[in-house]
Amino acid sequence: MNEFKSPDDFFPKSNESYDCRRLLLLAGADSTIEVSKEGNFSEPISMLMSGSIKLLRMTLDLAGPFVDLNCKDKFGQTWLHLMLGCYVLFDDCMAKMRQLILLIKYGANISAVDHYGKSPSSYAYCPNFCPFVDWSKASLRGDFWDATLARCGYDVRAIRKDNPHPRQPREVLLGLTGRDFVLMAASKAAMRGATILKASDDKTRALTRHTLFAFSGEAGDTVQFAEYVQANVALYSMRNDSDLGPGAVASFTRSELARSLRSRSPYMVNLLLGGWDVLGGKDLEVEGESAEGEGKKEVGGGKVIKKTGCARLYWIDYLASQAEVPYAAHGYAQYYCLSILDKHHHPDIDFDQGMKILKMCSDELKRRLPIDFKGLIVKVMTKDGIRDVEFDDSAPVKSA
Repeated sequence: MNEFKSPDDFFPKSNESYDCRRLLLLAGADSTIEVSKEGNFSEPISMLMSGSIKLLRMTLDLAGPFVDLNCKDKFGQTWLHLMLGCYVLFDDCMAKMRQLILLIKYGANISAVDHYGKSPSSYAYCPNFCPFVDWSKASLRGDFWDATLARCGYDVRAIRKDNPHPRQPREVLLGLTGRDFVLMAASKAAMRGATILKASDDKTRALTRHTLFAFSGEAGDTVQFAEYVQANVALYSMRNDSDLGPGAVASFTRSELARSLRSRSPYMVNLLLGGWDVLGGKDLEVEGESAEGEGKKEVGGGKVIKKTGCARLYWIDYLASQAEVPYAAHGYAQYYCLSILDKHHHPDIDFDQGMKILKMCSDELKRRLPIDFKGLIVKVMTKDGIRDVEFDDSAPVKSA
């Protein structure tokens, strides 16, 4: 099987004028003659590389009954596959979108599959099997396809569910642990595509007195899943008169995501879960203290052994992967902030140092991220519980 060397192998460019093509088609020219030995496609496909919506519309109007918009090459790829997989979409997005809309309205099948069982939506949402795709623009390709489908009257959410490759999260989630605390930060902007819907969104949920998680992902899935976990953790506390620790909540959350992943409608949610584990840390022997309370055990002689407690942070993604980490990020923050956290974080930092690192991350995001995420909501978890932290990041940031 020959490898594709260039998209031009399939889409030979034509310099013939609009009038010449129109006259030929009106005179009865056969539009189904193959013009590419490699791709085995007929003449109208060359209109796509020309970028002329006028030429493409004229050809489909005059030769439409004789043109098979769902014809396939030797790999089983249709026109839609090639446009979304091997075709450079980002030179003039609106022109390419008009071409796709025209093809779909004239009968191109968005559910057609190639020899590997991949539909055009698979090429748009997870194009890692195509050598011509720039992975840095993979999320843009999916958003481009969503906009095309929406204009053609399709239910984008249903198609996304059938192709479980979520959009690149546009939220910012950050978390880090310190000597006696866990800091969690989430962006305030609620976004859909490039549109900001709300500038004061709280993407966190308190699960117990000492445990909190922050979430990002598909708008409906995030809130629904967060409330589901929150309700189940509260139910456990009421039934057993005891709160789950951060590790137990993380395990429950991961198991529910794993179960959802194997269903017909998986949750597209990424999470950071952190808290103060009152049953963790080292054993500490004290005298003259009551043995009542969590993490305490009487050993005789008026002595009590109790746990010192420790900070815990868990990284969980939509594929139900889970890891306990000293610091973590989701969304755009992972591209800009992990190197800062790796350089400046250490397990024994105090609260002021943690806030300083968080400010460095915020400044880096404002400096390099071309999206206004409307600042950060910051919360801290300690042995005394969860509290909000005032975080002023309104000061302008100088370019590097």
